[in-house]
Amino acid sequence: MFDPLAGEKVRSRLPVLTKAVAAEMNDILRRKYEVIDHDISANIAEAAAEIASPGKDEEQKAKLLYDWIGSRISYDYAKAENYEQNRIWHEQTPQDTFDTRLGVCIDYARLYAVMARSQGLQVRVVTGRGYDGQGGYGPHAWNEVYIALRQAWIPLDSTWASSGNWFNVKDFDKTHMKEDVL
Repeated sequence: MFDPLAGEKVRSRLPVLTKAVAAEMNDILRRKYEVIDHDISANIAEAAAEIASPGKDEEQKAKLLYDWIGSRISYDYAKAENYEQNRIWHEQTPQDTFDTRLGVCIDYARLYAVMARSQGLQVRVVTGRGYDGQGGYGPHAWNEVYIALRQAWIPLDSTWASSGNWFNVKDFDKTHMKEDVL
């Protein structure tokens, strides 16, 4: 069995949704958010510019945005629980996530995507399964950013950033099973 890199905090409860809501949640995660999130608000673009400005290249900018989202946005366990127990899904925009500093995996991924795109980075939202820390996998979303110097899409999971480094880590695919790219 895979032992999470992030330690006991994450091992006890990785922020993924339960298997009980997997089929329904997959439909939510597979929505084409690049259409919905095409317009980027001025305050998100300004914040992203300020955050990424120390970055000298694409990868540094991508990492700075990852660090900011991972340290400023908190996982909304109440939102996840409300969905899992009552099947009530609260749709939120990247602006909502930016303003409230709360969200679940798809909200982190969408916010990262709009912030990174505002800085000229190619980024996509990936949906699939994330390791739950207890031997299974649940519905999850994360990002990939294209780094021209490497000529590669690199994975990152800002939802899990508070538990350790999930920016282009070795064996990322052991904890994240890609199913769809939005």
